[in-house]
Amino acid sequence: MVNGTIETTPFICSFPYVFKLDQYGRYSITMLFKKDSPTLKVLKDAAEAAKEKQWGGKAPKKFKHPLFVDGTEMNKARVEEGKEPLQGYDGMVIVTAKASEDYPPKVRAYPSNEVIDDPAEIYGGCICRAKVSVYTYDNQWGKGLSVGLMSLQKLANGKRLGGGGDGGTFKSDASLAGFEDQIETEAPAAEMNAYDF
Repeated sequence: MVNGTIETTPFICSFPYVFKLDQYGRYSITMLFKKDSPTLKVLKDAAEAAKEKQWGGKAPKKFKHPLFVDGTEMNKARVEEGKEPLQGYDGMVIVTAKASEDYPPKVRAYPSNEVIDDPAEIYGGCICRAKVSVYTYDNQWGKGLSVGLMSLQKLANGKRLGGGGDGGTFKSDASLAGFEDQIETEAPAAEMNAYDF
């Protein structure tokens, strides 16, 4: 950690909003860390130091929005609520980092450090590291800790999370019932000539 800035170890990127704002009007990224990642201890130590600085010995014992979420437990809760589990979350520790609209994070390539400006390069499943900081807040929405996102570096492509690809082949039992009046059995000659069949 340098001057409050933490450079993380590699993580799997999920829900990246680093080129456009998320539903809350901010930039954000969900970082999936392995449970033995050294970054987690660094973040925990930074969180304890931030709590001590802000509240001394009077810090809340528990916050509404925890910094660290167990991915397996999150998926169990999702299934109980009737939702689909999130791909890649089981066995991971989830940390979300955010940046305000006024401070968009820089996104860089590895190893060149050149700026990436193509949103397709950063997707759920790619491997990244980030520069972050831990800070406290105490406002009308309550007290808490958060992780600030300063910059992101893509290290490698990874297996896409939740979709993507061509979707595979289709079943052969498609029914066109109700569309009979919309189906042309033979294309008009003029239209046929417009294509190079």
